[in-house]
Amino acid sequence: ERIIELLEKEYGKLEWYPDGKPLAGLVRTILSQNTSDTNSGRAFDMLMFTFGSWETIASAPVEHIAYAIRVGGLSKIKAVRIKEILNQIKREQDCISLDFLNSMNASEAKEYLMRLPGVGEKTANCVLLFSLGKPCLPVDTHIFRVAKRLGLIDARTSIKEAHRLLQQQYLKLGS
Repeated sequence: ERIIELLEKEYGKLEWYPDGKPLAGLVRTILSQNTSDTNSGRAFDMLMFTFGSWETIASAPVEHIAYAIRVGGLSKIKAVRIKEILNQIKREQDCISLDFLNSMNASEAKEYLMRLPGVGEKTANCVLLFSLGKPCLPVDTHIFRVAKRLGLIDARTSIKEAHRLLQQQYLKLGS
């Protein structure tokens, strides 16, 4: 609570609203891995400009997807993941959408996302928090490092345990 007080005093109260687009959030998060925000944003824009819809991307050859997102780096790996995810969602939901996650609680929605190829806890939490406003805390290497330095978690805490412990602290702040 003291950390939040100090941050709000320095920077003001942060106001943000979830964008309500979980599938776009998932693809953007995948594209953001191991690259800058600028490059991942360009990759997403090129993906949508090139294909126009999730259905078209799902049916496109992996090589074409990789070419469209090449500015984001690791395009061959990311293209395979994106195509696999879109096709799995289509098989399971009969359409390519994650809007149904809105009706789930955070833990059910996270469980669903983490069953998708290449989606781990951080990616799932990013989608749930930033796209749907669900009470989830993504823990990346920077959050992990700062949490240790601030004494929020022990220096020997694993990343997996950090997700659990920091999520508990985050939920306490919200209640």
